Amino acid sequence: MSLKPVILSDPSIAKNACANIKLSKWQDGTPEAGLRAFALLNQFSQAKSITFDGSEGIFRFNKELLNSAVVRDCLTSTLKVVKFGRVNGYKHELCLSKFFMENGTVLERMSFSLASQELGKSKVMEDFKENLFSFKKGFSFAVVEFSYD
Repeated sequence: MSLKPVILSDPSIAKNACANIKLSKWQDGTPEAGLRAFALLNQFSQAKSITFDGSEGIFRFNKELLNSAVVRDCLTSTLKVVKFGRVNGYKHELCLSKFFMENGTVLERMSFSLASQELGKSKVMEDFKENLFSFKKGFSFAVVEFSYD
């Protein structure tokens, strides 16, 4: 069964909204899955908070989509909180994190909930954090935190 894009009937209702993107819902084995997720995300151009729940679908977001996303508008004016749920330290998670770190000029908090407690002490997560903190930052000050459920 192929998923169709979700289109808000009135995108203005998304003004100052909090978007919770459950990535596992966008996994249907096709490259278009990432396009559908971004079509939804782009409707939240003035969101204050975005949560990515489940990291497996993040790999479908490619750099071209990130660079052309309408969500850039909210990065410079309204987006204050970005949350990543069930992070494993994968390269595609780092890529999406980099996008928000470099472009989120009003960002106040970026949080990562790790997939497991053991991951917090692993070399993979150590490398993830090192890379994350090496990125150029678009914001002057933001709290970057790591936790596990």
